[in-house]
Parts: sequence; structure tokens; C-alpha cells
Amino acid sequence: MLNDEVIRIEAQKGTQNTVLAATAPSPPPPTGSSAAPNQQQQDYSYSSSNRRGSRGRSGSYNRRGRGRGRSQQPAWNSYQGTPPSFPHWAWWTTPPCPYPTQQPQWTNKQAAPQHDAQAHYSAFHSAHDKHGIFLSQAQYAKDIIARASMSPCKPCATPVDLSSKLSATDGPLFSDPTLYRSLAGALQYLTFTRPDLSYAIQQVCLIMHEPREPHFAFMKRIIRYLQGTIDYGLRIVKSGSHDLVAYSDADWGGCPDSRRSTSGYCVFLGDNLISWSAKRQPTVSRSSAEAEYRGVANAVAETSWIRNLLLELHNPLQRASIVFCDNVSAVYLSNNPVQHQRTKHIEIDIHFVREKVRLGHIKVLHVPSALQYADIFTKGLSRELFQSFRSSLSVCPPPAQTEGVS
Repeated sequence: MLNDEVIRIEAQKGTQNTVLAATAPSPPPPTGSSAAPNQQQQDYSYSSSNRRGSRGRSGSYNRRGRGRGRSQQPAWNSYQGTPPSFPHWAWWTTPPCPYPTQQPQWTNKQAAPQHDAQAHYSAFHSAHDKHGIFLSQAQYAKDIIARASMSPCKPCATPVDLSSKLSATDGPLFSDPTLYRSLAGALQYLTFTRPDLSYAIQQVCLIMHEPREPHFAFMKRIIRYLQGTIDYGLRIVKSGSHDLVAYSDADWGGCPDSRRSTSGYCVFLGDNLISWSAKRQPTVSRSSAEAEYRGVANAVAETSWIRNLLLELHNPLQRASIVFCDNVSAVYLSNNPVQHQRTKHIEIDIHFVREKVRLGHIKVLHVPSALQYADIFTKGLSRELFQSFRSSLSVCPPPAQTEGVS
């Protein structure tokens, strides 16, 4: 190729024009022509005149700045016969490029590998009917169970034991920490359609750096619960109500190592669950009222964001959003305008919630513990209470198909 195609670059110092001359193999002589076989190669010249060298539509480079002057379109000055084999867009006038640019040719070996969780995430199973939509990740859940080599395991009723509180120093170290981290990372994707697993998965993800045998036993209980509810998913139905209602709760001092609290909330738009969270608080709370009020502040922040989102979608809410809390002191602090000496350490959260209450966007009300659905995001519950709250969160098996069956 180098012998057949020779590239000459002729640039004269001090001038504004750059001439690129390229020599390509001569085309075959036409039929009936008397041209000699060893005919000399023809020269093809390419030039672009640009006084200021601005970077315009032709792609020429500007040495003195942007937006000065206007470059001319590149053109072949003179040629005879067939143009060179390389495309004209592959050449730049200034600075000269001795090689034509080539588009990258990607192969399967060069393609970036995709994580299997992301592949399943993009393939959620959704079932539509006249009542609403059912979202599930049954196939992804089966893959997690198979990865843990627990396909024939016996299912259990709840993902968390009532008396279990994970400590970072309990038990011997787990022999395969890579497997633990892989399963914990894969389980996080299930929380998109399985809010009933949020608290349990949040607990196992807190100890990723140094997992131990009790932590893996805790994870195996989650997989056993997943085995019994593998077809469960999130149900979204048609609702005539557009009220925004949130439930907030906190487990005061639940962490046995740091004594930090775990707060959780769930937000409903009408009859449908649209947002939920289970998260450990960043600081230690000195009282249960403080822990509960921090959880209320997180729920208020989430409902405020959703209200603003609906406003931008030209569907503003006409009534105030309700935030339910089972702590009387937290409800009292959200409505009391007097600043007490004992509450100065949570002054920012208090002022934030009170401002939303004063504007009429939020109302904080009390709810009995038996109806506090956010308890499922902060602690382990009994079988009856857990199943009741799970049903209230619209987590259920797929609806039975009654239409189109002969």
C-alpha cells in the first residue's frame, strides 16, 4: 500500500495556504485506449484557502481564536480520472494530518461487559390488565437463588428474625467474602419491585467490608424468604384519589455497634406506593423523639420533592400532604412554634418541617403503631404483622388470569 499510494505534504512557512498533494494508483485505461501499462501516476491536489483560519463548516483549525472569518469549503483543485481511494473528509487543512482518520470498528471482544443485574433490570416483567399494572422480577430472583446454590432450600415466612440485630464483630469471618458481596449487590436490585425486602437488604449491605458467618446466615434467610415469594411483585392500580400520604418511623438506637437509629418511610400517591426508603441515620439520637423527628424530616423532604415534580408536570396537588408518625412528641414538635432548650440540637430539622406545615404543604398527624406501615422498613416484625403490612404496600402475587381462558 505504501508503494502504491504516496502522500506528499507541502507547506510553505509564512503563508496561509496549505496544499496537500496525494498520489494514488492510476485508474485502468479505458477500453480502446492506447495508454501504456507503465503510465505514470497522476497527482491529485487538495487545498483550502482561509485567511483567518477559523473553525467553520469545513473543519479547519483556528489558531488565533474562535469565530473569526469564515472558512471556505474544501475542494479538489485539479484531478484527472478517478479520485483517490480515501474520503475527502478524512483530511484537515491546518494542522496537517498525514494519515486519514478511521472510524473505530468495535467487535464483541472489545465491547464493554454488562453486569447481569443491569440486564435483568432493563427487562422488568410487567403484566397489564384493565385494573392496572403488575411489576415483578421473578426471573432475576431465580438467578440469585441459583447463584447462592440454594434452589432446593425450604422457604420461610419472613426475611428477618425478630431478635436478630447484626453486629460487625459477631462470629468468625466468612470464608468467601466475594460471594457475600456479590449476593448483597445483586439483592439490592430487587428492592425496585420488592419494598418488603428493603430493611433486610439494608442490614446485610452495612457489613460488606468484613462479612462474618452470622451475616451470611442472615442473608440465607432472605434468600429462603425469596424462595417462597419468588413470584411476588408491586401492584399499581387505577386510583381516583390523588392525595399524597407518607408514613414515617424510626428504630431508636437499633445498631448494636454505633447505637445509631434506622429510619424508614413510604409514600403513597392515591392507593399506589411510589417511594420508600430504609436508611441508617448519620448521627446518634439522644432520645426516641429526636430519632422519630429526623425520620419525619426525611419523609417531608421526599413528599416536598414529589409535590414539586407533579407541579412541573402540570398536575399540582390541591391539598396538603399527610405525614403519619406514631410518636406523639414528634407530632407535637412539628406544630409547636415555641423553641425549647432541649430541642436545639435538631433545630434545622424542626425549622424545615415547621416551614412546610406553616405553608400548608404538609400536615403531620399521629397514627397508631398497628397501622404504621413504615415499621416494615425499620425492624423485624412478627409473621402476621409483616404479612399485613406487606399487603398494604401492594406487594402481592401476580393476579389470576380470568380473561381469555377457555
